Amino acid sequence: EEKRLEEEKKSAEEEAARLAEQKRQEEEKVAEEKAARLAEEKRLEEERKAAEEEAARLTEEKRLEEEKKAAEEEAARLAEEKRLEEEEKVAEEEAARLAEEMRLEHERKAAEEEAARLAEGKRLEEELKAAEEEATRLAEEKR
Repeated sequence: EEKRLEEEKKSAEEEAARLAEQKRQEEEKVAEEKAARLAEEKRLEEERKAAEEEAARLTEEKRLEEEKKAAEEEAARLAEEKRLEEEEKVAEEEAARLAEEMRLEHERKAAEEEAARLAEGKRLEEELKAAEEEATRLAEEKR
């Protein structure tokens, strides 16, 4: 009886040890699966974060490219504005030069006309004087 009880006890202890080992293996498996799941979650989170950072970088790059393009367009617009202002200034200076040339031409023409008028007046005066002298001479001769 004692031997049988001893064997039952030994058998029960072996069963308990087997069940404990089985439970330990199952818990280890659960822990490994949980660790693998957490590692996968972490990997996916890091991938998501990296993708968000790349998207933000690309957005910033695009924004900077658009700013650069806008600045280049503004610079081109200002350069064109300056070129047109310079063309306008040159045209105004040319118009002023031509107006001055025209004024001087009118003055020269008026001076020439005045000189011609004075020369004609002097010629007529000389003719009158000559005619008077001739009249005086003829009157003198007649007397």
